Amino acid sequence: MIMDMTQRKRSGKPMRWNEEKYRILIETMNDGLCMVDEDRSIIFINDKFSRMLGYSNNELTGSLLDRFVTKNNRAILEERHALRMEGDQEPYELTFRRKDGEDVIALISPKPVFDEKETFKGAFAVVTDITELKKKEKALAEREEELKIKTKNLEELNNALKVLLERRDEDRVEMEEKVVLNVRRLILPYFDKLKESGINQRQQAFVQILEESLSDIISPFSRTLSTKFVNFTGSEIKIASLIRQGKRTKDIAKLLGISKRTVEAHRDHIRSKLGLKTIKGNLRTHLLSI
Repeated sequence: MIMDMTQRKRSGKPMRWNEEKYRILIETMNDGLCMVDEDRSIIFINDKFSRMLGYSNNELTGSLLDRFVTKNNRAILEERHALRMEGDQEPYELTFRRKDGEDVIALISPKPVFDEKETFKGAFAVVTDITELKKKEKALAEREEELKIKTKNLEELNNALKVLLERRDEDRVEMEEKVVLNVRRLILPYFDKLKESGINQRQQAFVQILEESLSDIISPFSRTLSTKFVNFTGSEIKIASLIRQGKRTKDIAKLLGISKRTVEAHRDHIRSKLGLKTIKGNLRTHLLSI
């Protein structure tokens, strides 16, 4: 008899130790644990699951699990429970309703339980709270959609700007062509008449300067130079135009009424602004290529 009791005590120690070990493991899990019977009544839960839903263990144990699931998720629970009866273990998402009315989105990792006769007796599941993860996913999806809309709006705005710029360029070219045509048809012909009208030499010099200035204004080269090289001064554009026409330094000086040294200084500035300061090459040849 004593020997029998000793044997039972010896055999009971490992069992009690295993039970204690599993109990500690279940209660210290980071996830909830819930066990239901074949009718989906809760028969066991750990503290994590209770805290997750905001109820006490006594309030949950013995209750139908359906009570704590949102109405639009009860059909999912019923469908999944039916699959569990057939041995299905596929994880799924389920939304619970906390005691305070807040929703908890959870990932359910189930395991069906059968007896020795293969009769379904219920199931247990690890319940992982993924509410915050779902909120972040939703926020990210909304942000991505917002960025898509902004990108589309920017593309449309960019296309609109391109159309406006193209139209502006067309309008500018059209306006330039009209100005050039009007100057040539309505103004330049009168310079010859002025020169033949008996004006004195000084007046003729002024007429020539005025004619050349107008010619510079409507010259495609002058427009190109002033557009492409915005740092050119008016004098530099005028002298560059005369160089391009083949005029020599002394001719330019006489024509503009300035010294040869001034013309040479302007030529030096033009070469520098065109990037020819350290490059050997004919200035007129380069200007003809512009």
